[in-house]
Amino acid sequence: MLHRNPALLFNLATQLGPPAADVIIRIWKEGWGNASAPKADKLGRILAQLPNDAAIHFLSDESWRDSTTTALLASARRFPARALRVFAERVDRPGNKGAFLDHAQRHRDLTAAVHHELPAKARQLLTEAMPDLAACSTPDDASTPGSPTMPR
Repeated sequence: MLHRNPALLFNLATQLGPPAADVIIRIWKEGWGNASAPKADKLGRILAQLPNDAAIHFLSDESWRDSTTTALLASARRFPARALRVFAERVDRPGNKGAFLDHAQRHRDLTAAVHHELPAKARQLLTEAMPDLAACSTPDDASTPGSPTMPR
């Protein structure tokens, strides 16, 4: 029933919130090649609204699809700190280095604030690509009350 009714999927996502990502991802995977299944762009739009690591990881994995790339960018705009962390965790995967650096460049203040919390490989990339940013970010800044931290 969920496969044939995108409005019901949207309602499910609205009611369940972030836990709906797992259900929507499963429907997406089961629907490949099924003409009656919801289209990838509709499912991607729903996933892009969910503040959930599984959703952004899935969109990143599927970003070779045009419709999924659009959803991934929408999710990154909506949840920039989460996207920065997820992109940083994935810099070793093909194509993700550029996405990480582009996102870091667009969100320089956020990146500077949480630079010390990123994985070592991501910090190294930032040091090479944006040395001014890396120089102004130290772990001591994180101990200041009110400093931003990465969402989990």
